[in-house]
Amino acid sequence: MTNGKVQFPSPGCVVEFMQGNAPVQALVLDEQGGRLRLYSVGKRELSLPPGRILPWSGPGLGLNLSRQRMDESLGECRSLRASTAAGISAMELWELAQGEVRQASAEWLAGLLWDKPDIHQEAALGHALLAAKTHFRFSPPNFEIFPRETVQKRMEEAESARCREAFASAGAQFFYKLWDIHLKKLPPLDKDASMRGRFHPAADSIRRAEPGGSPLLEGEGRGVPGKIWPQAGISPKGGVQDHEGILDERTAPALDGDEELFLRLRNVLLDRIANPERVDDSGVWKLLCKGLPDIPHLAPALAEAWGIVPSHHNFLLDRIDYARGEAWVRAHAEECAALAEESARLLAQLEPDATPYVSVDNAHTLDRDDAMHLERDGDSFILRVALACPALAWPFRGNLDRVVQRRATSLYLPEGNEHMLPAGIGREIFSLDQGRLRPALVFTLRLSAEGALLEANPRLRAVRMAENLDLEHCEELLGSVSDKPPAGMLQDALRLAEVLQKRRLASGAVIIERPEPDISLREEDGEVKAFIGPGPQVPLTHMLVEEIMVLCNSAAAAWGGEQGLALLHRTQNVALPREFSGIWREAQDIARVVRSLPPAVLECRPRRHAGLGLDAYATVTSPIRRYVDLLNQGQIATQIRSGAGIFSRQELEALLPSLAAAGEAAGQVQRLRPRYWKYLFFKQQGDRRWWDAVVIEENEHYVNIALPWAQITARGKRRNFDEKIYPGMRVKARLGKVDPMIGDMQVLELAES
Repeated sequence: MTNGKVQFPSPGCVVEFMQGNAPVQALVLDEQGGRLRLYSVGKRELSLPPGRILPWSGPGLGLNLSRQRMDESLGECRSLRASTAAGISAMELWELAQGEVRQASAEWLAGLLWDKPDIHQEAALGHALLAAKTHFRFSPPNFEIFPRETVQKRMEEAESARCREAFASAGAQFFYKLWDIHLKKLPPLDKDASMRGRFHPAADSIRRAEPGGSPLLEGEGRGVPGKIWPQAGISPKGGVQDHEGILDERTAPALDGDEELFLRLRNVLLDRIANPERVDDSGVWKLLCKGLPDIPHLAPALAEAWGIVPSHHNFLLDRIDYARGEAWVRAHAEECAALAEESARLLAQLEPDATPYVSVDNAHTLDRDDAMHLERDGDSFILRVALACPALAWPFRGNLDRVVQRRATSLYLPEGNEHMLPAGIGREIFSLDQGRLRPALVFTLRLSAEGALLEANPRLRAVRMAENLDLEHCEELLGSVSDKPPAGMLQDALRLAEVLQKRRLASGAVIIERPEPDISLREEDGEVKAFIGPGPQVPLTHMLVEEIMVLCNSAAAAWGGEQGLALLHRTQNVALPREFSGIWREAQDIARVVRSLPPAVLECRPRRHAGLGLDAYATVTSPIRRYVDLLNQGQIATQIRSGAGIFSRQELEALLPSLAAAGEAAGQVQRLRPRYWKYLFFKQQGDRRWWDAVVIEENEHYVNIALPWAQITARGKRRNFDEKIYPGMRVKARLGKVDPMIGDMQVLELAES
């Protein structure tokens, strides 16, 4: 027994217990009901079970001590043990003991250091061993002595934890400053950071518009050269740069000169933007954000305040790993060159088609993938639909194909377009441009006067467009009395479209007609302003194009079925109430019908598409813009040339999960990104304006309204509004609490229109 040690602590004895991660000294006052009543450092009384007492008790100081004497004794004990522990090398003791014993008491281990250790030395050794967690583990009443391999591993883990905590501590201070900048709407720390690095500028071009005037389209993919709007990236050189006094004593100490910390914080933010749902096994993100609000889009807000992403950064593209611009194409330059060469070779072998095809697209479209021509044959129609044919020489199963498959679709966004195919392929080789000879998959469709499909005959041909029409010009021709080409042909096509639409309605089709607003952006005083205006008013053209494309896709599905060819079909195989069939234009009716329509799904077997009123539907009409159409076109083109498709049904079914996931992810960007700009528009307008709206739903809890001119909805609490509100009621609405990032705004007040 060491000098002063007490085997069984009694009143007046010094004991220790663990509090947090440190031993605390106390004096035993008495024992009550099997528990020790203690007086501890800090003049605190408490009751503990004997099992909480550390296995080195003593010395005994006697009974009836004054409070002052107890405080002095405990203070002396604590100081003596702390100074003794500071002189102990737990590592040297481990070297002596490891390999000899697997575990030992503090008393035994103290005997390796001192001839006759006293209780203070034993306790001090216990303190040192408790702190040496990489070499010892306290398993009362003994210490486990780790073998060398375990020590090495635990030291690496401890160093990793130390670095993580140091990183999180410095980063948390910096993140707090970024949040302050975000709240105060100050300029980003590094105004030039968004001009360098990871994000490609072409995705961030904007549309400019003059107040009250027509939008002037600006940037890549818009047809009008213009200024590049904020690009994103970062440069770590020299730490964070001072930005007009914003980066001063408040932020500089956290990062200045520490390039490694700079890059790590940048990567953490960018990874969190792209992967917000990723499980953080190390807990670093939680440590960095300690004290900050738990909001869904914290990472984008901090990154924008820093300057490593631009204002209004489209983080949705990061989340689906959709590369911006054309930089991604460089890695596939050889495949693109081979594709261009093979396409030219095959084009020269195709039979020429002299039909004067006409395409109809948005005025700024640069990737035209469909055109048509109609002629009458007695009471029947002969409709030819020419489709751009990148599938003619497409390298299915190659690296380029896998990347394009993940992109899934072209994206048409207010800030600029992103194309599924490389521009040098989609636009320069296959787009059906006026006067250019192009390879095409031509569907020749013979229809009865009642619109029944009598014959579908797809062929590969070399075509040359007679004319590229924009939507407004086509609408003029459809409303004219001229019968000169192409007006007469288009008017006949419109009559056919009307017949086709009536036929689909008779089969239960659900047709939604709603105005598509035009979202334009312009820069004012260094800020991007959003505007919502009416889109092109071209109802006849929309019906014409929609019905011809629906017909062609349904004909492709029917032809594939006759050939036994595996295709990817859009299906909606549900029974809809008969009253759902019709053309719906009113906001409240559209909301009611859409709520009951399940989404269409992608399948390999032809099944009914209830919403379209068709027995089978396989899309082929947009091969430059949608991967599913490109793949279906490849199946048909190869069937025509060799009598068999590229993929078997089993192979297509194996592709379905990835194709469906990629298509849904890209489709979500196409839905949510324009919605972001709409909400930003209302946020920038403030909450004092009144807007024309329609009540689309009301229940005991909420009132939902629609703003048809903007194609957006909002919700308010039912108790705040008049009891006589009903669906279809025209109202004026005051909107507020707008959050574009999460896509939410509330109805603050309603009034009768």
